[in-house]
Amino acid sequence: DGILIPKNKFAFFGYRGVSPTFPHLGVAYLAGMLEQEGVKVRFFDDGSGQTHDDLFKLIEEFKPDLIGMTVYTLSRPFAYELIEKIKRKTNTPIVLGGAHITTIKKEVLQETKADFAIKYEGEYALTELCNELKSQKPSFESIKNLIWRNNGNIIENPDRPYLMDLDKLPFPQFDHYEIRVHPSYGEKIVPLITSRGCPFGCNFCSVKLYMGRGFRKRSSKNVFEEIRYQYEKSYHQFDFNDDCFTLDKKRAEEILDLIISSGMKIRFQFYNGLRADTVDP
Repeated sequence: DGILIPKNKFAFFGYRGVSPTFPHLGVAYLAGMLEQEGVKVRFFDDGSGQTHDDLFKLIEEFKPDLIGMTVYTLSRPFAYELIEKIKRKTNTPIVLGGAHITTIKKEVLQETKADFAIKYEGEYALTELCNELKSQKPSFESIKNLIWRNNGNIIENPDRPYLMDLDKLPFPQFDHYEIRVHPSYGEKIVPLITSRGCPFGCNFCSVKLYMGRGFRKRSSKNVFEEIRYQYEKSYHQFDFNDDCFTLDKKRAEEILDLIISSGMKIRFQFYNGLRADTVDP
């Protein structure tokens, strides 16, 4: 499986592609899940300074059975261009995922030549898709969250229930990234998420569309173990991506107490924001 991250569009100063600041957390989770299942993974980040020639060289050398691509709405022009280029050069099936797919669902297969798309959370759906593609007679009807083509028709399978036991997921794997090209590398920063979903309905926020209104949290022990795991790989700053880290204050305090008692010298920030009505002095 090859995982592809398109450049993102930057709208404020002339609609150009911008380089990523941090490695993509969502695809790092997918890599961890696939590797746990014995699937070999390679990354290509289109915003990292490599060219499309580099991409096609990687495809030629690695010979993936499936090419996965994550799509934000702002990265759509670059993603669609890449899909077109890949389809001109190879018959390797392409699967799309990410927030944009969950927003428009089956329309993305109407707008592109991609073979599959996965809405909502993708860890289990992508693993099942990879396993099915290995079989002699692949059958896609039972893979929840999958959108696929069937004799010219686009089929959208039923939704999968949101993952409730997030502790079962393997830790995200950043080793496949050319992480040195990200500005975060020099400061030894990796992103981290300790919960999914948000019970609030802020009109400027899309998280309720693809992660749901239910707050699903990892245990404080599981979060701490991930921090220690990445710390031992020399990452010393953690950027929390949670939408509501302090919704459960007791759990938040437990996580921070575990960090303090460990003696690890780390820094962290909540650059995604904390709700003002869920914090205290």
